[in-house]
Amino acid sequence: MKYIKGLDSLRALAINLVVISHWGLPIESALIVRFVDQDRVLAGRFGVDLFFVLSGFLITSILLQERKNSNESKLYVIRNFFVRRILRIFPIYYLFIFFVASIHYPFVKDHLIWILSYTSNILVYKQQLWYPMSHTWSLAVEEQFYLIWPWLIVFVPEKWLKHVFLRALVSAFFL
Repeated sequence: MKYIKGLDSLRALAINLVVISHWGLPIESALIVRFVDQDRVLAGRFGVDLFFVLSGFLITSILLQERKNSNESKLYVIRNFFVRRILRIFPIYYLFIFFVASIHYPFVKDHLIWILSYTSNILVYKQQLWYPMSHTWSLAVEEQFYLIWPWLIVFVPEKWLKHVFLRALVSAFFL
């Protein structure tokens, strides 16, 4: 996929919104502080949503391009997609989990199966509680997205893809 420079600006916006929602602003201004205090949570949610939209856009674009340009089978396209995702995400994620488990970071031992299986989002929802490793929920959601979306993009006939996109977009408003 061709590099799109503007996406870096959107990523920066998303990062800043999430950081501000967690820690506030490093400057003192009555107007800005009031805005951040009032809308901090909403800004953080928007930042996270923006990350998910960017990720979905990039993944979909890559899959559509591979679907169009690949002379290989559809299963080959899927396999390559998963191999790239696994090599990009799993090593650093599991190294991080190994590190925090080895230093006996709070809650890791009790929730290790949830964290290792990329289901920590379900744990957070089930317990309605944030714990020290709760931040892994967003990666869990992304990995779960990867389990379904690539199969749809690669195997749904091209004439039905617009319907899949439209239904996914409409259903997102109800989640």
